[in-house]
Amino acid sequence: MYAIRLPNGRLIIPVRVKSEDGQTVGDGSEEIGPDHPDYAEWLADSRPQRPDDSRDAPPLGDPDWNRRFVTYLREQGYGDEDVVREVRLELDLPDDPAARAWVEEWSR
Repeated sequence: MYAIRLPNGRLIIPVRVKSEDGQTVGDGSEEIGPDHPDYAEWLADSRPQRPDDSRDAPPLGDPDWNRRFVTYLREQGYGDEDVVREVRLELDLPDDPAARAWVEEWSR
């Protein structure tokens, strides 16, 4: 996961929304500023917002980012199916076969 650095210095970070019993309800984003306790950590893994970016769209045309994303997921201990699921969610791919093909291409 990464944060998007806004022109005003604030960050948009991914958040996982959980129910009271700890079950994941959904994924979203939150805007944070320098006063947030995790700001420095997220800042280190941020990228600037591009004018053509939607808030959640990764730079699909950037091979370096693609490889780093897959490598990052694997370094975090994600197994093959978890990597496919995260890629499918992050890139808004329609199904697992499309995500598997993307992961395979960028795992080389």
